[in-house]
Amino acid sequence: MKKSYGSTGLMLRINLSDRSVSIVPTDPYREYIGGLGVNQYILLDELATDVEPLSPENLLIFGAGPLVGTPAFASSRMSIDCKNVLTGGAGSANAGGHFSTELKRAGYDHIVISGKSEQPVVLFVHDGRVLFLDAGHLWGKGTQETFQLIKQEQKDPGIQVAAIGPAGENRVKFACIIVEQGRAAGFSGCGAVMGSKNLKAVAVRGDGKIALAHPSYLGSALETIRERFESSPSLKKMRLGGTHLIAAAGGPNHTGPQAVRNLQDEIWTREKSQKITEPMFKQFEIKRLSCSNCPVHCSHLYEIPEGENRGKRFEGIQANTVRAFSSNLDVADPRVILNANFLCNDLGLDVDGTAVALGWAFECYEKGIFTDKDTDGLPLIWGNGEAALSLIQAIAQRRGMGDLLAEGAARASEKIGRGTAAFAMHVKGAPINDSNMRTHKGWALGIGTSTRGAGHLRGAPNTEQKRVPPDVAQKIWGIPSAGDPAAYEGKASLVVWFEAYKAVVDSLGLCYFTTFWRDTDLLSPQDLSDLLYGATGRRMDEQALFSVGERIINIEKTFNTLHAGFTRKDDDLPERLFTDPVSTGPFKGEHLDRQQWNRMLDEYYDRHLWDKKTGWQTEACLETVGLPDSVKDRLKGKKRLPGGN
Repeated sequence: MKKSYGSTGLMLRINLSDRSVSIVPTDPYREYIGGLGVNQYILLDELATDVEPLSPENLLIFGAGPLVGTPAFASSRMSIDCKNVLTGGAGSANAGGHFSTELKRAGYDHIVISGKSEQPVVLFVHDGRVLFLDAGHLWGKGTQETFQLIKQEQKDPGIQVAAIGPAGENRVKFACIIVEQGRAAGFSGCGAVMGSKNLKAVAVRGDGKIALAHPSYLGSALETIRERFESSPSLKKMRLGGTHLIAAAGGPNHTGPQAVRNLQDEIWTREKSQKITEPMFKQFEIKRLSCSNCPVHCSHLYEIPEGENRGKRFEGIQANTVRAFSSNLDVADPRVILNANFLCNDLGLDVDGTAVALGWAFECYEKGIFTDKDTDGLPLIWGNGEAALSLIQAIAQRRGMGDLLAEGAARASEKIGRGTAAFAMHVKGAPINDSNMRTHKGWALGIGTSTRGAGHLRGAPNTEQKRVPPDVAQKIWGIPSAGDPAAYEGKASLVVWFEAYKAVVDSLGLCYFTTFWRDTDLLSPQDLSDLLYGATGRRMDEQALFSVGERIINIEKTFNTLHAGFTRKDDDLPERLFTDPVSTGPFKGEHLDRQQWNRMLDEYYDRHLWDKKTGWQTEACLETVGLPDSVKDRLKGKKRLPGGN
């Protein structure tokens, strides 16, 4: 076999139904780089459109990109992909930590899991070998105890584990996979897919080494990058307090837009914001943590000081978590946020899905649609953090009202009716736990058009929050308005750029916080090209990388069209973001303008060569991005290729 650089060159395929194991080379997939790109291509190529997300036929794919396990900084990210439980379309989640590096040391770049085990099982991949371990005694346990028991039973504290909690076992639609202490692969209901397969955990351990094609070249590139990292103001802030310090609680001056009371508004009071800033949590912090080979150390290890979970430790807290359980529910109590984060980690719940389901329920209660009888006696009054904590546990166990909320806000509103769909904050069925959408136009477009449904970690640009100066924006993107939140002009092109860029980042296995998305003094497209060459020997310039990124976006787009039937109407945001303006503060009166939004969306489709009326791809698009003829044939067969039927 040809020597592989930057990768093991091997993919592990496991069918849980008959416990068959096969090993195949990854070289046939190299045009998709690795990680996300390879995972998404396999899903499109192998899944029939009638496969249900929670059926044994759905695939669950773990993928580590070619920079994972190399000296490249922040090369710790793993892509976990499946058919999306919430949307029925493309599903993808991403997690950091140390699992991805250990996976490659264990001998594999990807694990493709199909079928369903008859009994609960743990997959243990150890130096190329695959063991099927009984997990009957682990079923029902939280992720934290699961991690501990697996390591104890195997007598190896160095094992890295990705596990589900009760939420995944009970098929909560927004259940996630927790890696190590609290690295959440949070999108797409991948935890529910794992639970549907009776797969409690995947554990990896290995001593293998990753060969480098040009170690001297890579070392030189990293030395230059190190100097920039050490002087970067953005990374200094990340080291100081993580995303919690930078983006949560209204930002450093407490006036930044936040999701307030289920996105009914976007400005929270300064008095409340000040109570849940990152420094207010220092009293609970044990130490700082980092992912594999990362110089930033942006994560915290916290200990809960009192109450039912007293003494429990967990990793967190990110900006989305603070927003989810503070301004979103009008709760200004750090202890509620601590406990909510711990519960979500331990039960295996995605913070975003949980927050949006809770926000929907609280608003239904506010509007008189739900009474105490509907809520199991819990008064869902804004600010009632204890009620929120009770519901989090009920959701994971599908107990009482939690069974309804476990379906996610979008599906719950369909079941209840009575106008509650207006309170369900989602895109394509996936939850929106975000802010800045009335005020930052490119950010909003990136969230609305995200292929996996909502979320700002696809094409949403961070340029508006950073207020990138016009001259810098012009030089990098040719879009001087990139840093102007109020501008609609040029934002569609910016979103398309960041979609392709993020697809490449996720395929390489890098952390987005160390890239151009976080700030323009960090990893540029040229840096990505240099790192890839040093590790693998593959020379791909910026244009070649972006061509692959665009191809990956179109793979996900094709999957959405074929499997979920999405059209232009699904690339939209909740109506209240267009009709209900920000109430106060520096963005008072701001909201999305429907006419301007539609123009921006037209431009977005034009940039992708997609049909503006339907939102579908065109033959010109497929030819330009270089997708296989089989993709065109499948779209034609479904009559979803404008101009090509």
